[in-house]
Amino acid sequence: MPKEQNPKEKNEMADRPQWEKINVGQEIPPYRVPISLVRMMMYAAATWNPYQLHWDSDFSKKRGFKDANIAGPMFGDYLAEMLSQWAGEPSYLRSLEYSNRDMAFPGDTLIFRGKVKEKRREGDTGLADCQVWVENQQGRILVEGSATVGIS
Repeated sequence: MPKEQNPKEKNEMADRPQWEKINVGQEIPPYRVPISLVRMMMYAAATWNPYQLHWDSDFSKKRGFKDANIAGPMFGDYLAEMLSQWAGEPSYLRSLEYSNRDMAFPGDTLIFRGKVKEKRREGDTGLADCQVWVENQQGRILVEGSATVGIS
């Protein structure tokens, strides 16, 4: 899916971090994704997820939800994309763990965020241990987690 960044964030994402210039406490540029029912349907199709709760508004409303809600793994995929965009090549995502705390719906704008918590080396590889989270447009935290990125 195409990236949905404003021009300032595109420029920030283009500035790949160099190991020597990464600092503990450094924020990862936010990655914004507007959520639409079409995006949710495309994700469900791409991941072979047939459960209507994630793409059918009427089905979801009949079950007490305000609308279709985003599939949990979609949060993780966009967290991974944010980290990969930040780290660039030839860096890699070593680990990602997260916990869904709340739901997102069509019309929400999700802001994927992160912060470097620790910086260390294993052999020739620089590792950045990061705190990651997802907020909606009201600043409500929907997902919290951690990741380790190998940065060359």
